[in-house]
Amino acid sequence: MALVEYSSDSDAAEPDSTKEHPEAAHAAKRKVAGPDGSTDPKRPRPSSGNGPLTRAQGRCSSQGSTPSKLPPLPAAFHDLYASTVRTSTVDAPSLHQGRSRQIPHVAGNWPSHIYIEWFPQPSEYELLQRLVESLRLELGGEGGELHTFLTSDLGAPLPLHISLSRPFVLKTQEKDGFLDELVESVRAAHVKPLDLDIVSLAWHRSPDSNRSFLVLRVKTRKELSSLLARSNNLVAAYGQPRLYASPDGRAEEGDAFHVSIAWSFAGPGTVEAQTAKVFESSEFKKPVTSIKVGLNAVKVKIGNIITSVELDETRSGKKRKGSLFGL
Repeated sequence: MALVEYSSDSDAAEPDSTKEHPEAAHAAKRKVAGPDGSTDPKRPRPSSGNGPLTRAQGRCSSQGSTPSKLPPLPAAFHDLYASTVRTSTVDAPSLHQGRSRQIPHVAGNWPSHIYIEWFPQPSEYELLQRLVESLRLELGGEGGELHTFLTSDLGAPLPLHISLSRPFVLKTQEKDGFLDELVESVRAAHVKPLDLDIVSLAWHRSPDSNRSFLVLRVKTRKELSSLLARSNNLVAAYGQPRLYASPDGRAEEGDAFHVSIAWSFAGPGTVEAQTAKVFESSEFKKPVTSIKVGLNAVKVKIGNIITSVELDETRSGKKRKGSLFGL
């Protein structure tokens, strides 16, 4: 096979003298003068303003630039990434700080939950974080470690919630019908958006859990009771247990509505005195009870899919906005 011949006027061609004396060509390249007339290869060349930046210049440029102000993510964005990555196909408490799954995973079953989601303001997050940290220091490790619900392992703020149901299970053939009925029932309640008041800090331990929860108790409102009753009636129609109900089926919510902000394996009786001491201080009681919990939508999580049902904003003079799923 013949070799390809390049013409002598090609840019890649070198003069015969450089082929015969390569050391001379190398020296010539080193002595090429820069824009300032210097032939010193170690002397930095000034930037013309149009060429590529050096690594050091890039750092200076990035440090001097003003960071862009991005708008906050829409609330519906969090619904898309509300589930964590599964690291095991079986219940493994060692992967979850010793917690056990309340509802074991069974193929064809869909763990579900109805709730009200709340995103505190940044200043409110900071206040609640200080409260949890002060209580952690006061307890001094008594009863085990205090784990927060306020932030993720990476320090990102997490949404909080008020439960309108117990964790329950739907069959595959039930989930679509259940969702349709829940959306219809919530809308039929004609509850308009409102703010809920925080009244106290307490420990709560449900009978089906081995953990104690540090909760902000929320004042009961008739609108909140109405949404709970509708959720309970629907869940019971699917053969699932009601939330805040006595053995005879009567509602007993009282002051049971709450927002969980931390948890521990300690029994409530062993930490109540220290909790009251921290909360009653001037640093926390008034500021915390001044926080308003916004009620704007009811959410239902079926499996890893979250649907948001917005409340009736038309009654409060606001225009209804469509949700992420068109509900």
